[in-house]
This record gives sequence, structure tokens and C-alpha cells, in this order.
Amino acid sequence: MTLDWWTLGLQTLNAAVLIWLLSRVLWRPIVSAIQARQAEADKQLSDASETARKADEAKAQAEAALDQVGTRKSEMLAQAQTEAEAARKALLDHARAEAADMARTAEAERAARAEEAEKRYAARAADLAQRMAERIGTRLSRPALLEAYATDLLAQVAALDTEDRAALGSEKLMLRISEATEAGYGEAFADRLGKTLGEEISPAIKTDAELICGLALETKHLHLESSWAADLARMRKEVANDTQ
Repeated sequence: MTLDWWTLGLQTLNAAVLIWLLSRVLWRPIVSAIQARQAEADKQLSDASETARKADEAKAQAEAALDQVGTRKSEMLAQAQTEAEAARKALLDHARAEAADMARTAEAERAARAEEAEKRYAARAADLAQRMAERIGTRLSRPALLEAYATDLLAQVAALDTEDRAALGSEKLMLRISEATEAGYGEAFADRLGKTLGEEISPAIKTDAELICGLALETKHLHLESSWAADLARMRKEVANDTQ
């Protein structure tokens, strides 16, 4: 087989021209179109990525806002619960304080009523005891009882200090006797009083039924008494003191 170099050269030249024409006329527009479509696709992908990024950011912000709202809600609920508990405790404390005050007031009123009733009954008992003692005194042997009081009164005089004893002899003296006695009883008692004081005594003598039974000596500055009435008053005072 004989190789025709001219034919081969022409065919090679034709092929090169064809390839050049194809690259100029057909391939370059196709490549440009492909590159344009690729650029548009890349731009769309970039826009989609940016949109997705913004969507993720918006989602993150929304989730953060929801978390913040949830946290704030929890804080508000906790604060409301704390305030409600404090208000409930304050109301309970106030109610307990009012109840305690009412109980103390009621107890004080009850104690005051009881004390008042006790004093009232004690006064009635003292009055009754005094009336009974007065009745008993009227039934006793008057001379013997009067003599007992006279002896006690002289003992009181003897127990006085020097200044008071001197006052009995120097000041105007009143001798009160509970009832009219036999003639000369007052003078006889004055003699006994003078012997106790060591000097002569001349008191004014007066009958005083309020003594019930007994005697009393009085000057401007001194009062001595030994009588059934004085005993009753002393007894009544002791009963009153016992009830306080």
C-alpha cells in the first residue's frame, strides 16, 4: 500500500480547519452558555444558602426569644408565688395576732369579772360576818367583855412611848364608852388609866354606841381604841386584803 502524503496533509488540514471552526462557531457559545448557566446556578445556590442562613438566624433568634420569654415567665411565676406565699403568711400572722389579742382580751375580761365577783362576794361575806359578829356581841356577857377591852386598852397605853404618854396627860382627853354602865365606871377607868400613866387623869366621858362594846381614848393627835367595832373593822380589812 502506497501512502499519499498530499492526501494525508490535505485531510489533516481539513480536520484542523474543522476543529477550529467548531471551536469558534459551536463550542465557544456552548461553553459560554454552560458557564452562564453555571454562574446563575451558583448565584441561586448562594442566594439559597444566604436565605437558609437568615432563616437559621431568625429561627435561632425566635428560639432565644422563646427561651427568654419562658425564663421571664418562670421568674414572674416564681415571684408571684413568692409574693402570694408572703401575703398568705402575713394574713395568717395577722389572723393569729388578732386571735391572740382577742384571747388575751377575753381572758382579761374573764379575770376582771372573776375578780369583781370575788370582791363582791367577799364584801358580802364580810358584811354577813360583821352582822353575825354584832349579833354575837350583843349576846355575850357585856360586863366581862367590856372589862376585857378595858384591860387591852390599858395595855396599849402602857406600850406608848414617853411623848405619847405625856400627851395623854397634857392634852384634852376624851374617853368614849360603848354603853351606859354602872355608876362611876368611867371614873373608875380614869383612875386605872392614871395609875398606868403615873399621874391623875380627868378625861371627858362620852357614851358611843358605835363601839358596840369597848372603849376609846382620843386626843387631838392620838387615838387608841379597843372595842368590838374595831375588831370587826380589822377583820373586814383582813378579809378584803385576802381577796386582793
